[in-house]
Amino acid sequence: MKLDVKPHPSVAFYKTLVYLYPKAYRQEYGSHMVQVFADLLHDASRNGARSVMQVWAIALLDLVKTVIEEYARGGIRMTKSSFTLLSSFLLMLGGLFWLPVSYGQFEQYWEDPFGGPDILFEIGQKFMGPAMLLVALGLLGFVLHYGSRLSSLIKANLIISNSIIGTMAVLGIAGDLMLLPKTWEWAWYFFIVGMIIHLTGIIILGICALRCQLLTRFNVAFLLIGLPFPIYMFVGLIVQLMHITPSSALNDGFSAASLAAMGLGWILIGYAFFKDQIMIKKLQPSL
Repeated sequence: MKLDVKPHPSVAFYKTLVYLYPKAYRQEYGSHMVQVFADLLHDASRNGARSVMQVWAIALLDLVKTVIEEYARGGIRMTKSSFTLLSSFLLMLGGLFWLPVSYGQFEQYWEDPFGGPDILFEIGQKFMGPAMLLVALGLLGFVLHYGSRLSSLIKANLIISNSIIGTMAVLGIAGDLMLLPKTWEWAWYFFIVGMIIHLTGIIILGICALRCQLLTRFNVAFLLIGLPFPIYMFVGLIVQLMHITPSSALNDGFSAASLAAMGLGWILIGYAFFKDQIMIKKLQPSL
């Protein structure tokens, strides 16, 4: 007799991603796909985090491929509700992509060419451009869905913030594709200034979200996204002015933690955005 086993914690997240499939396909195959994924993840978890990451990588690639094929077969029809629902997944996926970027902060040989013993860290860094692009696209749907509850000033702030991260994403991806050197000083300063402006916009949105309970849950996640990186940069500036040289491991650890917090925050925001839309659909089946 097969014993019941407790599913891996990330199975619930995969179950949410299944909503990306067309409704007919999801109803026919969704539960079976979740069960297969849960079984694979249960077996992989016995072999450590690397095996779990491999299962997730294969599952995400298959999900993207199948979603594109199924929508292409049935003809893509993107309504406002479909776009905002898709946007919630883009935010979650963007948050997920920030996690390998945080891992990439532990690279020790920043000036060497791509490849070599630190290639896993360098691969992690390549997720930054796609992560920012996914978040920028997801925020478009977020503004479309919640715009009526935001003041004109907050919406303008969010649009500017989103435009900046979208521009950074495109330039970052282009730089990676053209294999531009990692040591271009102007690119580093552009990234820092752009991120500070973008995250300031997110902090302002977070304060507004907490005051008016914009989402039904996880409104504080906006501050989880917006605060850690500016705090890290501010502390780093103070340390430099005091002529203190922190250890490389400590500096990398704080940088990685701030980016991981950003990723976790976007996952929570995307999930809350998704649940709000599902709740509306249940209350108003005609939508």
